Amino acid sequence: MELINSQIDKIEDLLMKMDEVIDTARSVPFSAKISIEKEALFGVIDEVRAIVYDMRKGLPHEINQARRVLGDKDNHISEARAKAEMIMKSAQSEAAKLISENEITVQAKLAASEIMENVNKEVADFKIGAAQYVDGIFSDLDEKLREALESHVQKSRSVEAFYKDVLDELYHNRKEIRTGSEQ
Repeated sequence: MELINSQIDKIEDLLMKMDEVIDTARSVPFSAKISIEKEALFGVIDEVRAIVYDMRKGLPHEINQARRVLGDKDNHISEARAKAEMIMKSAQSEAAKLISENEITVQAKLAASEIMENVNKEVADFKIGAAQYVDGIFSDLDEKLREALESHVQKSRSVEAFYKDVLDELYHNRKEIRTGSEQ
C-alpha cells in the first residue's frame, strides 16, 4: 500500500511538472494559444506511463502470494491424508493381530473407526482453516485495492477540478481582454 501511495505521489509531482511546462510556455501572438516544448511534455507523460506500468506489475505479487498459500494448503492436506493412511495401516495391523478374539476385534474396529473419524474431522477442520486463511488474504488484497482505487479517484477528481478552474480563469481572462479591446 505504501508503494502505491508513493507512486501516486510521483504521478502528482509529474502533473505539477506538466503544469509548469504549460505555465512557462510562450504565448502565440494575437491568439489564446500557447507554444509548448513537445519533448518536455512527452518526457513527463512517459514518466507517468512508466509509473503506471510499475503499479500494474505490483499486483501479480499479491496474487502469486495467494497462490502460494493455496499450494501450502494442498501440501498440508496431503500430509494429513498421509498421516491418516499411516494411522489406518497401523490400526489395520493392530486389528489383524487381535482378529482371533472377537471382543478385541470389535474394540479394534471401534478404535480404528474413531481414529478415522478424528482424522477426517482434523482434515475437514484444516480445510476450513486453510480456506478462512486464504479468504483473509483475499479480503486484505481486496481492501488494499479498493483503498488504492479510491485514493486514485479522489486525486484524479482534484486534478480535474484544478484544470477546470484554470480553464474557467482562462475563459474569463479572454473575455475581459475581448471586452477591453472592443471599447
